[in-house]
Amino acid sequence: MQFTTSVLALFATTALALPGSPVQERQATPTAYLQFWNPPASAGNTCDRAPQADDFVITQDMTSCTEVTITNPYKTANITGNTLTRTARLFELPGCNNAGTHFDVSPRTDYNCFVQTIKSVIIL
Repeated sequence: MQFTTSVLALFATTALALPGSPVQERQATPTAYLQFWNPPASAGNTCDRAPQADDFVITQDMTSCTEVTITNPYKTANITGNTLTRTARLFELPGCNNAGTHFDVSPRTDYNCFVQTIKSVIIL
């Protein structure tokens, strides 16, 4: 009886100790992938995703204002692969200037096809 109880307790603690994902995945810095698109004039401001103008990776450690240095022209953008656990604020102006338009990117949410110039970002 005691042996059976001990074996069951051992299995229970072993099951609880197993990780749900690899250590590298659990300790990775949360990121969001910002893609910029430059659709042809005939397509307007659609996200036909051809051709891609540039990309930028937002990391959760951007707790001070970070400039988004995209040199290629673009009309639209989208955010994919968002694993951020905090809100990112994207600004139309450099220096995270509130005088222009900005919008917030919610944690773990992807955004498709938005039209806005993005010059700077900060994690709130």
